[in-house]
Amino acid sequence: MAEHLSRNINQIFSQPAIPEKWEALFEERLSNLPAGLKSQRTEAWKLARRSDFPTRKDESWRWMDYSELPLADLEIRGKDSLGLQFQLVPTAMDAAPRNWKNLPEGVLVTSVKGLLSRQPELVEKTFSRSRIALEGKFAQLASALAGDGLFVYIPKNTALEDVIQVRLNLDLDRKAVWTHSIIWIEANTQAAIELDWMSANSGGQGLHNGALEVFLGEGAHLHLDERQHFSAANWNISHADVSLEADAGLEWNLAVFGAKSSKNFVKVDLKGKGSDAKLKGVMFPERGQVVNLDTRQNHWDVSTSSDLIYKSVAANQGKSIWHGMIYVDPKAQQTDAYQSNKNLILDDSAEVKTNPGLEILADDVKCSHGATVGRIDDTELFYLQARGIPENEAQKLIVEGFYNQVLESYRLESTRESLREMLVEKMEEL
Repeated sequence: MAEHLSRNINQIFSQPAIPEKWEALFEERLSNLPAGLKSQRTEAWKLARRSDFPTRKDESWRWMDYSELPLADLEIRGKDSLGLQFQLVPTAMDAAPRNWKNLPEGVLVTSVKGLLSRQPELVEKTFSRSRIALEGKFAQLASALAGDGLFVYIPKNTALEDVIQVRLNLDLDRKAVWTHSIIWIEANTQAAIELDWMSANSGGQGLHNGALEVFLGEGAHLHLDERQHFSAANWNISHADVSLEADAGLEWNLAVFGAKSSKNFVKVDLKGKGSDAKLKGVMFPERGQVVNLDTRQNHWDVSTSSDLIYKSVAANQGKSIWHGMIYVDPKAQQTDAYQSNKNLILDDSAEVKTNPGLEILADDVKCSHGATVGRIDDTELFYLQARGIPENEAQKLIVEGFYNQVLESYRLESTRESLREMLVEKMEEL
C-alpha cells in the first residue's frame, strides 16, 4: 500500500512507457529521410526509449501534473497539423504586408517537410548541429517524432528591414503533435522574426510537444518575438534553445497566455566572445492554468552578457512557476549577467513559485539575480479610483503597466495591441 501511494505521489504522467503506436509512428516517419537525418532521429529515439518520463523527483517537474493527460489515447496520425502562414510585415504602423518576392535572394521561410523535397542537403546541414535531444525525454520525443516544423534560413551579410511573421496553427483536438523547428541565421545578418503559436478551440484534450533551435552566426543579430495562446483544453511541452557565436546579438520576447498547462524550457548558449542576449517574458495563468518556465543563460566564452526579466500575473487558481539559472564557465571571464522575475498575485486562490539561481565558475564576473512576489499596490489602486476610474478598470491599467516593459519590446505595433487585448480579455474573465 505504501509503495503504491509513493508511486502516485511521484507520478506526473499517467503513461509509464512510450505507447506502442508511437513506436510504429517513429518507423513510419523514419522512411524516406536523408541518411544523416535518419541517423539523428534514430539516436534521439534510442535516448527516448532509455529515459523515463519525468516524476516529481525531477526538480524541473516537481510542480507539474500531467496525470490527467491520456497520452496513449491521443490520435497521432491524420493531417500533420502544422498550419503555417507567412507574412512579411513592415515595422511602420498601419503598413500592409509585403509580397514574399521582396525577400532577399537566398532567404527561406518554409516547412521542414516542404524543404526536404527540394533541398535535403540544407536540412541535413542545419539539423546536424541539433543537440536538443540531450535536453530530456520530451526533447528526445520531439526530435524523433516530429512530423514537421518551421524552417527559416537567412544567408550571411543579409539585412532584413521587415518582420518575418509566422503563424503556426496546430490541430490539437484529441491529438498529440510533435514539431521540430530550425531558425538558421548566418554571419553578419540582421533579422526580425515573430512566431505566433496557436490552436483552435476544442473540447478534446491535446498535446503539443515541440523543439525550436536557433543558430546565430558570428556578428548576426536576431529580434525574436514569440507568443503562445493554445486553447484551454491543450497541453504544451516545449524546448527552445538559441546558440550565439562571437559578437552575435539576440533580443527574445516570449508571451505565454494559453494552454491548460504549459511547460517551457528556454535556453541561451553564449558560445562566442562578445555575444549578448536580452530575454523578456510574460505569463498570465488564470482559471486553473499552470505555466511553468525554466530559463537558462549559459556563458561559455569571455566578455559575454545576458539580461533576463520575466513577469507574471496569476489569478483565479492560476499557477505561475519560474526556475532560472545563470551558468558561467571557468573560461567565461568578464561575464555580465542578470536575471529578474517579478510576480503579481490578484487573489488568494492563485499561486506563484519563483526560484532564481547562479552557478559561477569564473572569478572576474558581474552576475546577480532578483525575484519579487506581491499584490497590486493599494496606494496605486486608490489613486486611480480617486480619479473616477472603477476598481476593475483600475486593476486592468495597473496590470497593463506592470507588463508594459515587455510588451513594448515587441517589434510590431499590431502585435503589441493584440497582446494588450489578450490581457484585457483575461482580466474580464476573472
